[in-house]
Amino acid sequence: MDREPARSSSTRTGLPTSLGLAFSLEGEARRRGMPVAEVAGERAERAERAERELSRRHLLMAAGAATAVGLAGAALAGASRAAAATNPATAPRVVIVGAGLAGLRCAHQLWTGATPVASTVYEADTTHVGGRCWTLRGFFANGMVSEHGGSFISSTDSSVLALAKSLGLKTEYANGGSLGSGTYAGWINGARYDGPQQQSDWVAEAYNAFAASYAAMGTPRWNSCTATAKQLDQLSCLDYLTRIGLPSGSALSQLIQSVQLQAGGEPAAASAVGMIGFLGNSSTFDGGPGFDEKYHLIGGNDQLVSGMVSALPAGTVRQGYQLVAVVQNSDGSYTCTFQCGGTPVSVQADHLVLALPFSTLRDVDLTRSGLSALKLQAIAEQGMGQNAKLVTQLTTKTWPSLGYNGVSNTAPTGYQTAWDGSVQLGAKGSPALLVNFPGGDAARTGLTGAAHGPAPTADVNAFLSQIEQVFPGTTAAYNGLAYEDHWSLDPWHKGAYHYYEVGQYTSFAGYEAVQEGRVHFAGEHTDVDNATLDAAVASGERAAAEIASQI
Repeated sequence: MDREPARSSSTRTGLPTSLGLAFSLEGEARRRGMPVAEVAGERAERAERAERELSRRHLLMAAGAATAVGLAGAALAGASRAAAATNPATAPRVVIVGAGLAGLRCAHQLWTGATPVASTVYEADTTHVGGRCWTLRGFFANGMVSEHGGSFISSTDSSVLALAKSLGLKTEYANGGSLGSGTYAGWINGARYDGPQQQSDWVAEAYNAFAASYAAMGTPRWNSCTATAKQLDQLSCLDYLTRIGLPSGSALSQLIQSVQLQAGGEPAAASAVGMIGFLGNSSTFDGGPGFDEKYHLIGGNDQLVSGMVSALPAGTVRQGYQLVAVVQNSDGSYTCTFQCGGTPVSVQADHLVLALPFSTLRDVDLTRSGLSALKLQAIAEQGMGQNAKLVTQLTTKTWPSLGYNGVSNTAPTGYQTAWDGSVQLGAKGSPALLVNFPGGDAARTGLTGAAHGPAPTADVNAFLSQIEQVFPGTTAAYNGLAYEDHWSLDPWHKGAYHYYEVGQYTSFAGYEAVQEGRVHFAGEHTDVDNATLDAAVASGERAAAEIASQI
């Protein structure tokens, strides 16, 4: 974000000498338990805001013509929001931990609301902001972009679509990685197992059982569930498939397991409730309605991130701050302790938004946070999907001429799932992207690359050797460029997105989002049914609304 060029210290602070400034900064840093650089940065930001406000008043006083007034108003829109904000002396200290979509949307909504509320967003990752909303640029030929994390936006994703529109972003057709024509491809038990056969087997062997369970289980949550839901929640996905008469080695069972692995958890560990909820509401084997994954943002989904950050005051987002402890104070406020460059930093919060995944929040000392036992259980136990991406670039698409739409599945022991990563180019578009999306142990331990980087040759060859059976000619079409996102190895996420293990739907599902004290929770993991970009954005909006209604 661009900032006004810094002027000399003496003109900013009024201190007579640089030595006096140094003593002042050191004294304040010791009193507040903060690094000197942090204190200096805060003073600089306050001084800049004051100067902008002074400039605004001078311009308004001098503006005699309507044109001049209009120009001044346009140039000083940010300063006007700052002037309209709550008095800094009485404003609540709003601290947001986690600069992913959820945390940034919370800060963005607070600042752009009718009465601007300032906040500070602390992020541990120093490589980028936006978390799992992160676009890969400059790697593939022809300027093609891909997504490290979340790729798709469904037509029902109202929060993220509204945000994109407000930021002037446009969508392109993605269709969940499926071209508009052709069938689904499959390779299971050493033979083709394509869409028509998948659909026929689904209706004949499983749909009635899934539909009955779906109807009987209702919407299980921590505080409300049917007896059937309680029973189903004690079954793993594998347990359930066996119970309804699908042997684990049957083609349909293996296909269902691979589809379930897209949620990230092993079929033997994941609650059957999630699988039933996704598949049991439709006689068509493609998941329930309202989940069409229709769109992608032209130019990359992380423009949502840059657009929000650019609308926030300078210095709102601070990187390199790893939360290590939260303590509730006697007056209801909170002391957050961060590690920043090896130095502990204490930050006071009147309202605290925890917008980082539970997979990393569980590493934070919360013993004196005042959080309930149920909240701590959810933080400690909620499942985190172990998904990865291996994106290969091809000189041409090999699936349209074979009659396939680009989406394919194997058994759980294979590459599991792949899709067309360049649907917007059509069937003849070139070059093209082919995305492999494994989950569970295959993603966690089967891939050999770093958290984010060029894919190792061994991983690429393993994928190509398998998909060659499904889409012959793909190996020859590979142009040598492949990228891997191994989210299990990312230290700030430790996985891709949340899921529920056996027993968790009826233990704490739905409680993740509940405010406790003045601690608010945001992130895709606070939405029971969706682990999407939209879930993250909507949760940030919810947390912002909670704060705005309470200050």
